[in-house]
Amino acid sequence: MILLLAPLLAFAEEPAIYGMKGVDHGCAACQRLEASQVKITASSTLAGKGYAVGGLLDDKVETAWCEGAPGPGVGETLRIQLSQPMRLYSVGVRGGYFKSEALLAANARVRMLEVRTSTGARATLGLRDPTVALATDPSMPADLAAIPPSTWFQRAATGEIPRILLGEEPAAMAPIEWVELRVAGVWTGARFEDLCISELELLVIDPDE
Repeated sequence: MILLLAPLLAFAEEPAIYGMKGVDHGCAACQRLEASQVKITASSTLAGKGYAVGGLLDDKVETAWCEGAPGPGVGETLRIQLSQPMRLYSVGVRGGYFKSEALLAANARVRMLEVRTSTGARATLGLRDPTVALATDPSMPADLAAIPPSTWFQRAATGEIPRILLGEEPAAMAPIEWVELRVAGVWTGARFEDLCISELELLVIDPDE
């Protein structure tokens, strides 16, 4: 389990795993931010059509932001400005180009992500390499844990998104104005240096709660 009590720094004991069925990150008072509620800027963007930050909050693994700096993307950042101060509960990331299994392996994938908010909260999310298939789901009972090799990529691409939680007590969380994500480590691509991220998920506490 990955947990941060803001504003203290916490590290994951184990890297987060894509596609787990049995993990419940439920937050009854949470809502997912839409693209219209934020403004995202990137430290760099790969030249060409279809790699802009607009693909990060569209619920489509076929679209992705890809960084355009020399090297594999370590140190590149995404800054998300909220339309108004809100209490950020968690940040989720599908940190690769999940359009296809081949493209996922060809491009760099997020291995470690540093999260920083306007209130001074910090967290680090470590991620397993999604190209390495799991034989079993560690979140499930043994008799239900087997993962057929043919379904692994689909689970990684559309199943449980890895998250970092920013607080246990929503009522005690301070509203933030922005959050910055910095790539602190990558799984290198087999063909390209470019780092891509298919999806972000920002869960905020309902202001009426």
